[in-house]
Amino acid sequence: MAFPRVASSLLCAGLLALFGATASHAQDRTHWIFDSSFSEETISGPESVRAGEVHSWTATARWTFSYDLLPGERIDLSGLALTFPEFTPPDDYLPADVTPFDAIVCEPDCSGSASFYLSFTATGPFDPPGVTTQPIYLIPMARMTSTSDPHGIHYYDFPIAVPRKRIEITAVPEPATWALMIGGFALVGTLARRRHTARAPFIES
Repeated sequence: MAFPRVASSLLCAGLLALFGATASHAQDRTHWIFDSSFSEETISGPESVRAGEVHSWTATARWTFSYDLLPGERIDLSGLALTFPEFTPPDDYLPADVTPFDAIVCEPDCSGSASFYLSFTATGPFDPPGVTTQPIYLIPMARMTSTSDPHGIHYYDFPIAVPRKRIEITAVPEPATWALMIGGFALVGTLARRRHTARAPFIES
């Protein structure tokens, strides 16, 4: 009866090995997204504004990544942004737009590569006058869920892109300055008219 015992031992060893490999793969979730990087960092918007005026700047960047999922797993993306510190308090994260991206589901393709854009529009006034280089932080995140483990949620933090924009803020003339300028223009106009009258030719009647 040694043969059944040997077969039983081999079967148990095989099941343990298979279970161990599966468990190891299921627990090793640091590699469900890999080789992630970003490019095409831009901020579009005015480069020169008056202090106190409201303008908008849109920051955009593109990410690429590879993925390797197990059956029943899916990836969803979201994004946050930190805008110019003059516009919001520090560490005030705001939602950013992810385009174009549909959820990646392991049915049937469970590995491959994908890309997406993250964008955010900052709107507000700058003050005081000066020249400043302003960053907008774009922070994409991925969430992986599984039908086989409804309570298990895994997150992946992509590298953060920080596009920057050089902005010149010019001063707005004070009311007294405006009055002085208008008075100066009026004086120049009056002097020009007098000079023109003085130079008019004299015609005898």
